[in-house]
Amino acid sequence: MSYPDTPCQKLDQNQFCFLRFMIQGTYGFNAEGTECDMKDNQFRKTSWFIGSIAAVGLIGVILPGSVSAAEITVYKSPWCGCCSKWVDHMRANGHTLKTVNVENLDLIKKMAGVPKHLQSCHTAKVDGYTIEGHVPAPEVARLLKERPVATGLAVAGMPGGAPGMEGGDPEAYDVTLFGPNGTREIYKRY
Repeated sequence: MSYPDTPCQKLDQNQFCFLRFMIQGTYGFNAEGTECDMKDNQFRKTSWFIGSIAAVGLIGVILPGSVSAAEITVYKSPWCGCCSKWVDHMRANGHTLKTVNVENLDLIKKMAGVPKHLQSCHTAKVDGYTIEGHVPAPEVARLLKERPVATGLAVAGMPGGAPGMEGGDPEAYDVTLFGPNGTREIYKRY
């Protein structure tokens, strides 16, 4: 896969501006503080595509009931089987998922605001929230219904028995609601 030659092309061939737009919904400057080239053809095509998706989502807000579950973008390693099982769990619960295979998730997690102590093997974005790790679908649905002021939900590590981690002995685990200033609270105990 080749990448356009732009100022955004740094950090392991990832286009920083594109990732920032995908994760935070903002763009403008890359990691070095220089302005990103928004005339980049690939970026314009991608922005148009994302804008189209946003418009479809807006129709769901205007016409209640027309969209049954939120679209989730999952950033995961191409070799992680439990991440794929979590994707299957979310799809079985009515969500539409787009997976993005990334070899190094550190940048994604940092940009998504996931604290180190809550990190797991995959990171997802849905309606402005971050979903870190093996969060059960009912908690994602509850988050989207209640819409708390928060960065998102996380299940730290890879606890046995969590969605995607079935098999073996189930472990007790917490779904944590976390915020941008280090705030966190137990959202649900399993």
